[in-house]
Amino acid sequence: MTYDAENKYVRRHQNICPRHLRRQIIRGLRYGKPPYRQIQSGLYQAGFNLNAIPDCCLPTVYLTPGPKIPYWYVLLQLWLTLSHGPQSLEVLEHVVTQMPWHKSAFINDTDWRRRCLMDVLQWWTAQQVITWHKNLICLNEKSIIK
Repeated sequence: MTYDAENKYVRRHQNICPRHLRRQIIRGLRYGKPPYRQIQSGLYQAGFNLNAIPDCCLPTVYLTPGPKIPYWYVLLQLWLTLSHGPQSLEVLEHVVTQMPWHKSAFINDTDWRRRCLMDVLQWWTAQQVITWHKNLICLNEKSIIK
């Protein structure tokens, strides 16, 4: 896949129905499908269960294409990082950089990842999932699972 500046969103590759995404994740865990099993084992080590994925990690808007992995996983990794406390934009960029990405013929990888991250952060800000305090990004109280 290549990023096309004229056609900002590739919709056919993104599922934005939270109910379907949640059902897909639960079904993948139940039947032990490899990507879900690997994700779940990594999350268990971090003290989290994939069945408890927060609603804010299930996209309801089309986000800029780029990651090779589903966007819900990108959102979950960012959310888990923010759940440890306020983080800088550089820390969140590092989280996204560690994930596999498609190559683009139109934009360099760093700019592409940064653009996708900013799309996510703008969407979360509009949903009131996060707030910005000076140079730090924090989860709002209502988006933290206790």
